[in-house]
Formats: sequence, C-alpha cells, structure tokens
Amino acid sequence: MKTKKLVKSSLIVLIVAALGGATSFASDSSPSKTSAKAEAKKEQAQHITVTNKLVDGKKTWLPADINVKVGQKVELELVNTLPDPHGFNVPGLAENIVVSGNAKQIVSFTPTKKEKIKFNCQLHPAHVGGHVNVD
Repeated sequence: MKTKKLVKSSLIVLIVAALGGATSFASDSSPSKTSAKAEAKKEQAQHITVTNKLVDGKKTWLPADINVKVGQKVELELVNTLPDPHGFNVPGLAENIVVSGNAKQIVSFTPTKKEKIKFNCQLHPAHVGGHVNVD
C-alpha cells in the first residue's frame, strides 16, 4: 500500500516539474488559494481621504458620502485644510476626533453591521456633515 502512494506522489511531482510548476503541495488541511486571497483582501484596509474645507462659505467634510464594507478595516485620512481645529464624529465607529488646523489625522475602524450613520463636526454642529454607508 505504501508503495502505491509513493509511486503516485512521485508521478505527480514529475508531472508538475515537467510542466514547470512547483514541486511542493499544500495538504488538504491548508486553506485554499481562494480563501487566502479573500483573507488578504479582508485584512487590507480601505483608505479614504476626507477633507475639511470651505465650500460656499460653509465648513464641510468631503466627500459627504463615504461607502465602506462590513468587516473590512477602514482607514480615514482626515485632512483639515482650515486654520482652526475641527471635529469628526461617526457615532459607534470614530467618535469625537479633533483634527488640528492645517493638519492630518488617520482614524481606523472596522464596521460590523450594515447601516447608514450620520457624521458631523462635534465641535461646530452648524457645519455640513454627511453619511458613512456600510454595505
């Protein structure tokens, strides 16, 4: 019985080598290439730049709609182009962040459920806000 397995394994190695492929094989218990790619994608953060600037006389974070996926890490690069500090608040995801004047700050989070969450500047409630759409 061991001889048949050895012959079969040797034949597979020879065929793969003849075709120019690798001669090592993953065991049945290792994750497939497809699931490994899915895991790598899941681990890779979605990077989004959100900029605070003056638009028609109103201080605004843009884009006003931020689209992210459930379970995928998100990195928001908050860029404040104005001289005063401004807040960025997404309840349950990124709360009460303060970005200094003419500065940048990175905020990370991983959404866990589908929802639409309003964001705003908690320091200046009259400023224009937007939404984080989690799909």
